[in-house]
Amino acid sequence: MIRLASVNIQAGARTDAWHHYLSRLHHQFRFADRSRTLDEIAAALQPFDVVALQESDEGSARTGGRHLTHELALRAGFSFWEHGTNRRLPHATTGNAVLSRHPIERARVLGLPASRGRGALAVELRTPSGPLTVVSVHLSLRASARAQQGRALAEGFAGRARTLVAGDFNADTLSPELAPLAGNFSRAPGPAFTYPRWSPRRRIDHVLHSPDLRLESEPLGRPLPGDHAPLAVRILTPESLDVR
Repeated sequence: MIRLASVNIQAGARTDAWHHYLSRLHHQFRFADRSRTLDEIAAALQPFDVVALQESDEGSARTGGRHLTHELALRAGFSFWEHGTNRRLPHATTGNAVLSRHPIERARVLGLPASRGRGALAVELRTPSGPLTVVSVHLSLRASARAQQGRALAEGFAGRARTLVAGDFNADTLSPELAPLAGNFSRAPGPAFTYPRWSPRRRIDHVLHSPDLRLESEPLGRPLPGDHAPLAVRILTPESLDVR
C-alpha cells in the first residue's frame, strides 16, 4: 500500500473566508512569514509516502526567498523531491512539486498549451512494488485552455500502467473539456467538494489513475491553511505490498 496526498498549498498562505482574498492580498505580492502554515502543512503530510503539490513557490519576494517545496520536504521528512516552476514573476514564482519517500528515477516539467503559468510535473518513482508515475498538475481557469491541456495530458499518459494524475484541475472531471482524461483514467474516491476549503461547493481537485491501479479514499486527519481541501488516497498495489 502506498499513501498519496494531493493539495494546492496556495504558496503557504492562510485563507479561511472569501474576504481574505482581498484583506490578505498582500501575502501574494510581498513577504509574509509562512513558518506557522508550513509547520501545519508538513505535519499533515508526514503520514504519506508521496505528495503532489500545486502552487508551491521555489523562493521569491513573497516567501522571503524560501523554497517552499524544499522546506516542506525537510519538515515532513521526505528524502526525495522535485519541483517544476510554471511561472516566474518579480514578486513570486509558482509551480508543481512531488515529495516522495521512494527514489525518484526521472522527472520532467511539462509546459501545458494555451495558458501561461500552468503546467505539470511528471516523476517516475521506484517503489518496492514496482515503478509508479505521478503527475502533479495545475490547469487553467479558462475552459477552452483546459480542453487543450486535458488533451495534452491524455496524449502523454493514457495507456500507461501504474500512473496517477493528481492536482488542481479547476473543473470537475465530468466537464466536457476534461473528457479525454475522464475517458482514459478513473477518478479516485474522495470528498464531494474541494473548493473553497471553508465552505466546499465545487470538486475541482482530483486524483486520476490508470485502470490497473485500485485506490481507496482516506481522511487526511488535519486541516490545512490554504483555499483548497486536500485529497488523500491509499494505492492498493496488485501485489498488496505494504511499502512503508
